[in-house]
Amino acid sequence: MTELLKSDIFFATTTFVVVVIAILIVVLLVYLIRIIRDVKRISRRASEEVDNLAQDIGFVRRNIKKGGRTVKKAVKTVVGNKSARG
Repeated sequence: MTELLKSDIFFATTTFVVVVIAILIVVLLVYLIRIIRDVKRISRRASEEVDNLAQDIGFVRRNIKKGGRTVKKAVKTVVGNKSARG
């Protein structure tokens, strides 16, 4: 009888531990999914900003090639006027 009681206690504790571990794994997976979504959103935004920057640089390059602006004016457009900053 004691052997049966010992095996019941073993299976009960094993079941409890397996359930707790499963819950912890699910919680970790939820956090991992959230982190992956955030990384995806951040990388998408970074990609959009890089595309915008490339367009701006392309605009400046086209204007320099056309001769519509001098290099000095183009740099001031991008960087800003140092004399205005003080």
